[in-house]
This record gives sequence, C-alpha cells and structure tokens, in this order.
Amino acid sequence: MSNVVWNIPNYPIPILKKFWSYISLPQDLYNDEWIWNGTVNEGGYGVFFYNYTRTMAHRLMYSCYYGSFDDSLFVCHKCDNPPCVNPNHLFLGTPKDNSVDMSIKGRSPRGSKSGTSKLHENDVLKILKDISLNRYSTILEITNNYNIQSMQIIRILQGKSWKHITKNFDLNQLKNILKIQQNRGSNNPRAILSDSDVVDIKIRLKRGEKGSHIAKLYGIYKGRVSDIKNGKQWAHITI
Repeated sequence: MSNVVWNIPNYPIPILKKFWSYISLPQDLYNDEWIWNGTVNEGGYGVFFYNYTRTMAHRLMYSCYYGSFDDSLFVCHKCDNPPCVNPNHLFLGTPKDNSVDMSIKGRSPRGSKSGTSKLHENDVLKILKDISLNRYSTILEITNNYNIQSMQIIRILQGKSWKHITKNFDLNQLKNILKIQQNRGSNNPRAILSDSDVVDIKIRLKRGEKGSHIAKLYGIYKGRVSDIKNGKQWAHITI
C-alpha cells in the first residue's frame, strides 16, 4: 500500500484533513495498525463527525481507498482491533460473515469477555441491585462511580447489553427509579436525537462541557443543546 492518501469518493479536502488529524500512523504503514485517536463508541470503534454527519471511521477509510460499498455490509477487521483504520486490515463482509469472523477469532460481545468493556459481571450485577435498592437516583451518580459513559448504563437498562444478567431484573422498574422516561421524544418520527442521546447530553452539560462541543458531537445546532439545557425541549427526561 502506498502512503498516498486515496480519496476515491472525492471528499472535500478540509474534511479529509480533519479526519487524518485523529489518526496515528506507524512506521510500517502496510502491516501495522493505524490507530484512531478521536471519539470512539461503546465497542471501541472510531466515530467521525463532519457537516452534521456521524460515520464510523473505519468505514470512511475503507471508502477512501476502495470506493463506495453497500451500506448493509460490514467493514471487518483482519487485526481484530476496533480503533484500527488501516485500510489493508479492513475487508467487507455480510452480517453472517462478521459473526463467523468473530467466532473464529474467539471474540464475543458478551459481558466482560469484550476487550473494550470497563465493566465486569459483578459490576453490572451490583449496579442493578443498587438501583433496585434506591442507592442511585440518577445515571450521573453511576457513571461517576464507575468512570464509564452514560450510554453503557442506558444500553444495560434497555436490555441491549449484558442480557445474561439483566434478564433477572425488571428493567422498567429500574428505569422508573432513575426517572428515565421513554414515552415521548424519540417516538416522534422526526426526532433526530434518541432518549439515550439526550440523557448523555444532559450529563455532559452537568459536567461542564461546552454546548458547541456537544452540538458538533451529535450533529445538531448549538441552539438545540441550549433548549435541552433550559428545559425547552426533552424536559420529560431527567438525570
């Protein structure tokens, strides 16, 4: 692979410059990992924001070097390292291909077996028990205590992660204790943000993050962040 920066889709140069500013390049460009140093999601995969658009860094890199591809396909990692964006380490696969690849590599997204997980089974079990005993009243208290992102707690309470533990709890009851209401907001078909997005935004605001930074993170206008902060929008969600 050449060290030339390919750009088959002809992305604007300012976008490419911003994109590459988050990447650490090794000496061996062909074989070694190119590590993404920007925002990552819960699974450790790079997330890139531009022009109010959010995309996965490794998917954008693949399109730069190999061209457009079917959105239904996965961009998989030969190196099995989520933050790597080296195009030589990436290949396309169907959802089935992706599952088989994970199985062959012995990588399971379940619980603490995930290399990117900051929580362990005992942590999740304790968090859920503590919520049921009213030891927590907000998600912010939990995230501060365990040094994790609010989205991890949201996914647990939605039953989307740690299912082998959450199946033994009444998640609706736990959400009620934390006052996480999901009967409005994201049920609006025109809503850009989900309820969990708003929870995360409110936590970021409470921690003192700037509205302009949050707006760029979620691809929304700063005024919408201000409306959330002032209770003009999504007032039914409290943290």
